[in-house]
Amino acid sequence: MQPSNANKQRHIQCPWGKPDADSSSWRPVLLPQPGRPRTELLSFPGSGNSWVRHLIETLTGYRTNSIYHCNKKNYPPEIAADCNKWNVSIVTKSHIFSCTAAWDRALLLLRHPLHAIRAEYQRANTWNQTALVNEQHWDWEDWYKKLEKNCRRWTKDYAAVLGSPASFPSSSSSSSSPGSPAGDATGCAALANRTTHVFFYEDLKDSAGELNNHFLDQLLLLLGIERQAAFYECARAFPEGRFKRSYPQDGSHPAVQVLTDARSQQTVASAGCLDAYNAYRAAYPRLLPLPS
Repeated sequence: MQPSNANKQRHIQCPWGKPDADSSSWRPVLLPQPGRPRTELLSFPGSGNSWVRHLIETLTGYRTNSIYHCNKKNYPPEIAADCNKWNVSIVTKSHIFSCTAAWDRALLLLRHPLHAIRAEYQRANTWNQTALVNEQHWDWEDWYKKLEKNCRRWTKDYAAVLGSPASFPSSSSSSSSPGSPAGDATGCAALANRTTHVFFYEDLKDSAGELNNHFLDQLLLLLGIERQAAFYECARAFPEGRFKRSYPQDGSHPAVQVLTDARSQQTVASAGCLDAYNAYRAAYPRLLPLPS
């Protein structure tokens, strides 16, 4: 008889201990050796940055950071004391698309702009990373206005670092390495000789909704961290983290309806971010298994 999933999970060891232990007070450890390349985890809001930070911390046991930590008042002393210790955090979260920041390399997350803007609209209107706007208070005209504005921002932000989508070829080259562009970019990363690795949110899970293990492999490779079997299995078994937003399955909420709403689709098309997203998807290779 094959062991049940519950029995399998009881044998998994996570960085915080047993999987069913309370992990709310767990703090990932700081990197023991400062001086590693400062790595930015860069994305448009709503693209899964907090989720990927959870995966990295679970996978490695090391702490991630955020450029926003030092801007928050009344932060717990143990976090506030470390908010500027970028060189002992394995990655740093940012939504600021600029090469004037002191990062050496960046992991960029790109998500379909309609989905990313939808997620950010919920957060911005509830000040909560998992809540939904009350459907009774949903303002469609406000949504369309914010959608168009953020669509243009989405394109501008990624172009600032990766280059204009017009500078990329219409299809990716099979010889491109994972996360590397098929053509030359005109963004600040290329001009400033900064290393970038691009991941598409839609590639991080397979068609069944399961975490793509090859993403974990790529993270370990790019971050230069040796794989620990126990942490790897923990990341596979508990991939969601604390910031998963759930949408009603019955389609009754406006936040669900926006994905099929004709005006919303027309807006992302006319404002340009959908074309930009598709251009980047064509220029960068899909997330595939690592060569054996």
